[in-house]
This record gives sequence, structure tokens and C-alpha cells, in this order.
Amino acid sequence: MKKVLVLGASRFIGHHIVNRLKAEGYRVRGVDLKNPEFSTTLADDFVIDDLRQYKLTYMVSKIAGKKLVKKHDTSKPQGVRGRNSDNKLIQEKLSWTPNYPLKKGLDHTYIWTEQQVKKF
Repeated sequence: MKKVLVLGASRFIGHHIVNRLKAEGYRVRGVDLKNPEFSTTLADDFVIDDLRQYKLTYMVSKIAGKKLVKKHDTSKPQGVRGRNSDNKLIQEKLSWTPNYPLKKGLDHTYIWTEQQVKKF
């Protein structure tokens, strides 16, 4: 069975692409910023993620041993810039800080995710 990744899977066109691919017998993983609002996704696996977080995307691609080539069209809208994580507020309000750096956490998460994908 062929596997397909659909980005923007909760949007109007992406949602219909997922449905079409499922009808054609594909195994589908959907990725978008949020769950579909109007109907349940038919994707076998749905991940809520913001792939525009380039720093994080680059870090994960490095852990995966993949070369990432990004192309930016600066003539197009750049979207919301305020989606980056800033842990200062959580440190201030809850006196909480991560136990180890993001890179170490991503290393562990990537290994676990890769094992799960191999089961997929």
C-alpha cells in the first residue's frame, strides 16, 4: 500500500485530497495547523503541526539525517510571526523549566517517532 503525506489536510482542498486518496486505497497522513472543523478526517493519521517553524524543522531534519532545502518567496505574505515558543511566561507563572535542552528532547522524540512510522 502506498503512503502519502498531505499538508494542509484540514483545509477545503486538502480535506478533499485526503478523501480522494483514501478512496483510491492510499494510506494517508494529514498535517495541518488544526483539526478539520466541518467533518472528521479520513486520514489514517492526522498530526497538528506548524511546518513554518523553520528553526525547529531544520533541527528535526538534521536529527533525521536529511538535507532540507527551503525556498522563500518574499513577494508573498509571510503569515503570523508570533507562533514561536517563548517559555519565559511559563517559567514566571509556574516556576517550571524544561529538564533538558530542546535538541535532546527532539533526539528522543525523533527516534520514537521513527519507530512508530516503521510500524505504520
